[in-house]
This record gives sequence, C-alpha cells and structure tokens, in this order.
Amino acid sequence: TVNSSKKALGKVGGIIGASEGGSTIEGSVNYGSVSGYSMVGGITGENASGVSITNCANFGEITTSKERVGGIIGNNFGTISYCVNNGKVTTTATSGSVYIGGIAATGNATSTIINCINNGEVSGKGLYYGGILGCTASTANVTIEKCTNNGIINTTGNGAGGILGGNLSSTTSILIKDCTNNGSITGGVKSGLLAGVLMPSIGTYENFTNSGTLIAGGNESTSVVGSES
Repeated sequence: TVNSSKKALGKVGGIIGASEGGSTIEGSVNYGSVSGYSMVGGITGENASGVSITNCANFGEITTSKERVGGIIGNNFGTISYCVNNGKVTTTATSGSVYIGGIAATGNATSTIINCINNGEVSGKGLYYGGILGCTASTANVTIEKCTNNGIINTTGNGAGGILGGNLSSTTSILIKDCTNNGSITGGVKSGLLAGVLMPSIGTYENFTNSGTLIAGGNESTSVVGSES
C-alpha cells in the first residue's frame, strides 16, 4: 500500500514506474496522487508483455500533462484482472490525442483487461476517453471482458465511450465481451455508450449492457458506437 504522491516525466506509477516481462503484481493499493508527462498509472506507468496485474486498486487522482494516463496502467502490453480504479483520471492537455482510460490508457500487442471496474471520473480535453480503455494501438490484439464502468466520462473531443474510447488503426483486433456501462458520457459527435470509435471490420462486441446516458456533440444520443470510422 502506498499513500505518498508521485511525480515524474514518463512511465510513472503509484507502485512502480514500469513492470518487466514474466512478473506478477498482485494485491497492491495506491492512495497517493500520481502525475507525469506520459504513460502514467495508479499502479504502474507501463505494463510489459507477459506481466499480470491482478487484485490491485487505485484511490488517488492520476494526471498527465500530455498523454496515456490510466487509473491502473498507462501503457498496457500484458494482462489486467480483478482491478478497481476509484480515483479521478485526467489531463491538463488542451487538445490532440490524449488517450485516457479508467483502467488503462492504451492496449498494445496481445493484451487483456478482464473483471475490472472503474468508479472514477475520466475527464479533460482532447481525443479518446474510455471508461475501461482509452484506445487500442496499431497492430494490437486486445480483449476487454466482464468489465464495468460506473464513472463519468467527460471530454470536449471525439472518441468518448463507456468501455472504449476508440481504435487507432485498421490493423487492430479488439473483442469487447460481457461488459457494462453505468456512467454518464459527454463527448464530441463520435461518442458512444460502448465505444466512441469502433471499426466493424476489426472490432466486435457481445452482451453489452448499459444504464448510462450519452451527450454526443451537444445532443442526447442512444448510440452504442459513436462512429465506425
């Protein structure tokens, strides 16, 4: 358990800055605020391939001045399971692709988020804000399963979603399965209850449930996916 605040430029986390392949981080809790320029997370700034982050929780406010900030992980290449974020996740950046997620900012390589819950507000300006995952990276193979977002999603830009902000490339593969959004979402015209941007050729979803509300481009909407391109 960590109660102190952390501040650094990149790869900064409430527990560790970056994990190494083959390791496991289990049962860690962060209560301190964490801030940095890029790749910022409540548990770790970057999670390497083959690393499992499980049964961890964040209560601190997580902030970036540029991009890639998540309640649990900033940049994810591995597996996140049974983790809960309760802290606000935000940015001081005023425009551009920011990539913010209640659990993780970006999903890279073959990465998985399963049985995770976000209760924290995800807010700021710019693009790609997700209750669970901000965005998928190019050539990634990402699975989001049995996750719930209860937090408010609020941005002035496109790519706001209750589960996923958006995907960045047509070479990405993403499956969203058995997920729920209960949070209110406010974003640009390309915003949805499930995902802001999700290309049907590379992304699929199954058994999505929602009780949240959506304001997309200033208008009330019931769109599950904001845009398919």
